[in-house]
Amino acid sequence: MNMSTVKKLELDRELSMFPDEKLDDVKTFLDDLLLDTQKKTSSRNLKGIWKGKGFDEIDLEQAIQNTRKELDRSILERTL
Repeated sequence: MNMSTVKKLELDRELSMFPDEKLDDVKTFLDDLLLDTQKKTSSRNLKGIWKGKGFDEIDLEQAIQNTRKELDRSILERTL
């Protein structure tokens, strides 16, 4: 058995010893702990991080077309 399993079994045993009227308090405490943990590990929304940096002015379609043409030219030069 690993340590995590042992700790969970200990917690389960200890929870069974709580009086029923205290279980709501324990549940609230655990919910708060989980919420804090989720806040720390949740991903952040990066939408708009590059706004105003000049990237929104790039013509992506034209850049792709230019890159493809350059790649085609490079491939043709190697084969000739």
